Amino acid sequence: MIVEFTRSLDRRFYKLPRELQNETKSVVDFFLSYYASRQFPKSLRVHKCGRFLSLSVTMNYRVFVLPIRHGVKFVFVGNHKDAVDYLKK
Repeated sequence: MIVEFTRSLDRRFYKLPRELQNETKSVVDFFLSYYASRQFPKSLRVHKCGRFLSLSVTMNYRVFVLPIRHGVKFVFVGNHKDAVDYLKK
């Protein structure tokens, strides 16, 4: 499976506090372990958000994933307000 991360996601990721970075890494790893089966546990809180899959890192922080041919591309990480703004682009 192909896994890609956009440069904008990388920049936003490294601006997050260290604790939130660690939580984001855990959520991404957890998501990837279930992605092939598309059977996500409810604790992951995966849902469609426009053309993206939205993963909840915390109640306020989200990661957007774009399904691509043979894999996924992680395109956004940020708080709920920034996520709404990102979707309006």
